[in-house]
Amino acid sequence: MNARKAEKILSWFSIVSAGIYASVYDFKFAEIMPYWIVQYTSAAMLIFFAILSLRSEKNVYLGWLAGAWGFVLCLTSIGFLDSVQQYTFREIPMLITLFLGVVFLFALLAFICSLFLVWRAGEASSK
Repeated sequence: MNARKAEKILSWFSIVSAGIYASVYDFKFAEIMPYWIVQYTSAAMLIFFAILSLRSEKNVYLGWLAGAWGFVLCLTSIGFLDSVQQYTFREIPMLITLFLGVVFLFALLAFICSLFLVWRAGEASSK
């Protein structure tokens, strides 16, 4: 698979993930406004940079997309680790913790893939 095709797959995955992330993940922190603002900002960043990446002829916006995934990864890690702590004190059910763990795992994998694509694009441009 060439790098441009992988970037397009990552971009479409980012758009779909941002839609799911913005609509489903919000139930965990729905009552706290700062979390709501940051979550929707990160989803907007994913969608915005994914669209720019899809419209671009070259992988110019790939680094921005990787940055957006890094931001989402940080947010999901906070949510997941907080839910683990709340689960240990029996404040929330295990299903929420498992769901947030899966969200964290997908964000981690997408971030690693985006960093790998940025690295490959940098190598290709230096040749």
